[in-house]
Amino acid sequence: MAGKTSDLWARAAFYATLGSIIPASGVAGYFFGWLLDHHLRTGSVLSVLGIFAGTGVGIYEVVQLIQRTEKNAGDRRNNRPD
Repeated sequence: MAGKTSDLWARAAFYATLGSIIPASGVAGYFFGWLLDHHLRTGSVLSVLGIFAGTGVGIYEVVQLIQRTEKNAGDRRNNRPD
Protein backbone atom coordinates (compact mmCIF):
# COMPACT_ATOMS: atom_id res chain seq x y z
CA MET A 1 0.00 0.00 0.00
CA ALA A 2 2.87 2.40 0.75
CA GLY A 3 4.21 1.96 -2.78
CA LYS A 4 0.88 2.95 -4.31
CA THR A 5 0.63 6.00 -2.08
CA SER A 6 4.13 7.23 -2.91
CA ASP A 7 3.49 6.60 -6.60
CA LEU A 8 0.29 8.64 -6.36
CA TRP A 9 2.13 11.56 -4.73
CA ALA A 10 4.91 11.36 -7.31
CA ARG A 11 2.41 11.54 -10.16
CA ALA A 12 0.55 14.40 -8.47
CA ALA A 13 3.79 16.37 -8.09
CA PHE A 14 4.74 15.69 -11.72
CA TYR A 15 1.41 16.92 -13.08
CA ALA A 16 1.44 19.93 -10.74
CA THR A 17 4.79 21.05 -12.16
CA LEU A 18 3.43 20.87 -15.71
CA GLY A 19 1.28 23.90 -14.93
CA SER A 20 4.32 26.04 -14.18
CA ILE A 21 6.39 25.16 -17.26
CA ILE A 22 4.45 27.31 -19.74
CA PRO A 23 4.35 30.54 -17.66
CA ALA A 24 7.99 30.13 -16.66
CA SER A 25 8.97 29.71 -20.31
CA GLY A 26 7.02 32.84 -21.24
CA VAL A 27 8.74 34.85 -18.50
CA ALA A 28 12.16 33.54 -19.56
CA GLY A 29 11.40 34.46 -23.18
CA TYR A 30 10.38 37.95 -22.11
CA PHE A 31 13.54 38.37 -20.06
CA PHE A 32 15.84 37.36 -22.92
CA GLY A 33 13.86 39.51 -25.35
CA TRP A 34 14.13 42.43 -22.94
CA LEU A 35 17.90 41.96 -22.72
CA LEU A 36 18.17 41.93 -26.50
CA ASP A 37 15.87 44.96 -26.78
CA HIS A 38 18.14 46.97 -24.48
CA HIS A 39 21.29 45.75 -26.19
CA LEU A 40 20.03 46.34 -29.74
CA ARG A 41 17.75 49.34 -28.90
CA THR A 42 14.74 47.87 -30.66
CA GLY A 43 12.03 49.14 -28.33
CA SER A 44 9.93 46.28 -27.02
CA VAL A 45 9.63 44.21 -30.18
CA LEU A 46 11.92 41.41 -29.06
CA SER A 47 10.34 41.29 -25.61
CA VAL A 48 6.94 40.54 -27.14
CA LEU A 49 8.44 38.03 -29.57
CA GLY A 50 10.28 36.45 -26.66
CA ILE A 51 7.01 35.94 -24.79
CA PHE A 52 5.49 34.16 -27.78
CA ALA A 53 8.61 32.10 -28.45
CA GLY A 54 8.99 31.13 -24.79
CA THR A 55 5.34 30.18 -24.48
CA GLY A 56 5.57 28.10 -27.65
CA VAL A 57 8.64 26.29 -26.35
CA GLY A 58 6.86 25.68 -23.04
CA ILE A 59 3.82 24.21 -24.76
CA TYR A 60 6.05 21.97 -26.87
CA GLU A 61 7.90 20.77 -23.76
CA VAL A 62 4.66 19.99 -21.89
CA VAL A 63 3.34 17.99 -24.86
CA GLN A 64 6.61 16.05 -25.08
CA LEU A 65 6.60 15.30 -21.34
CA ILE A 66 3.00 14.10 -21.41
CA GLN A 67 3.62 11.89 -24.45
CA ARG A 68 6.73 10.38 -22.85
CA THR A 69 4.89 9.78 -19.58
CA GLU A 70 1.92 8.14 -21.28
CA LYS A 71 4.24 5.93 -23.35
CA ASN A 72 6.14 4.83 -20.23
CA ALA A 73 2.88 4.14 -18.40
CA GLY A 74 1.67 2.02 -21.32
CA ASP A 75 4.94 0.09 -21.37
CA ARG A 76 4.64 -0.60 -17.63
CA ARG A 77 1.06 -1.80 -18.03
CA ASN A 78 2.04 -4.13 -20.88
CA ASN A 79 4.99 -5.61 -18.96
CA ARG A 80 3.02 -6.25 -15.76
CA PRO A 81 2.75 -9.96 -14.94
CA ASP A 82 -0.85 -11.15 -14.57
